[in-house]
Amino acid sequence: MGGKDYCFWAIKLYTEDMIRQFGEGTPVPFHLIEDWAYSQFDDHEKGISTVRAKCRSIWNWYDKRGWVHKIRSYKMSRKDHIKKVHQARSEKTRSKILNAMTGMFSHDFKKKNGKWNTAKIARELNLAVNTVKKYLKEIEDNPNLLHQQYLNKAAEVIS
Repeated sequence: MGGKDYCFWAIKLYTEDMIRQFGEGTPVPFHLIEDWAYSQFDDHEKGISTVRAKCRSIWNWYDKRGWVHKIRSYKMSRKDHIKKVHQARSEKTRSKILNAMTGMFSHDFKKKNGKWNTAKIARELNLAVNTVKKYLKEIEDNPNLLHQQYLNKAAEVIS
């Protein structure tokens, strides 16, 4: 939980419990929250007016949001999320290299013997040489990737 204001958090949790009891979307009467808070925090260090202000603040917050207590739910686990991040990074890197191989200045990245200059590609794209070698091998093993990239470039030029 956020701060060390245990009075606030106790009232908030009690209010959430009341929302569950009354049913989501049904307003909880203010006097129930206030009466409970007075019974729990009658000797609050800043006085009973502070307890009442906390009750009012919490009640108004839930009132603005339609008396719904939302439990945060995650769509994927941390492991699944990091897999998705790595997949996106991999696709972005592959796309960069394909663009270098099929772009306007692709001839600058070729050596005289016809092979790709991995160091030059890596330097231009701010990638590691080993990364470029890995994706070049993958692209050369799968000529459809390169062919598809040429088709995509042609479609961009036509449109």
